[in-house]
Amino acid sequence: MTSYIKLIAFILLFTSTSVHSADKKEYQLIEWQELMSEEDLAAIEAMPAIDHGDEYSNLDDQPVEYNWEDESWDDESWDTDTSNDTNEISSDVANAISNAIMIRDQPDIAKAYDAALISTKVRPEFDKSNIRLAGFVVPLEFDDNQIIKEFFLVPYFGACIHLPPPPPNQIIHVTVDTAFMNKGFRLEQLYEPVWVSGQLKTELLESSMATSAYSLSAHIIAPYSED
Repeated sequence: MTSYIKLIAFILLFTSTSVHSADKKEYQLIEWQELMSEEDLAAIEAMPAIDHGDEYSNLDDQPVEYNWEDESWDDESWDTDTSNDTNEISSDVANAISNAIMIRDQPDIAKAYDAALISTKVRPEFDKSNIRLAGFVVPLEFDDNQIIKEFFLVPYFGACIHLPPPPPNQIIHVTVDTAFMNKGFRLEQLYEPVWVSGQLKTELLESSMATSAYSLSAHIIAPYSED
């Protein structure tokens, strides 16, 4: 299993400024790993990375389309070439053996890592703070015109759909604040990241798709750009 810290590192590409001002409000720019407790972050960073090769390399080359009618992904755009299955299986076996040896030799590290992957520990200092964060959208509620009103914000594309969900403290349940946005927003492609600004709360939500340890009332939702 690829170390989750690599996924967090990907989102670091989004950061550029510390404060964003809009509608007379200031939003503190934060990074995803800041939402994790120091204990959880240390546990993930201590876990040796395991290389899975090119298992998900086609994500960048062949964007997956979202079917809005039945709320599912169009698997036809995913790579179905099985010519390298033998090599992939051999790599998976080698990775599994390496992981098993690590768990045997360092059980405390493995235990802490497993706990961090399902952790609901939050950073209380962010409760009721206005923040700005970049991430990817997992729609939860939308209308016939594909106007999204409620969604999970996650740090990497495909989370909760084709890839396992991140830890709960790396998932934010977002609802549109009608005082700032009189309706939801439309997103043409779900593999495109967005900037979300609003008030963050430390609030647990459990659903059939995932569990989130944070909620956010969105004041501004905009396409991602390096600003």
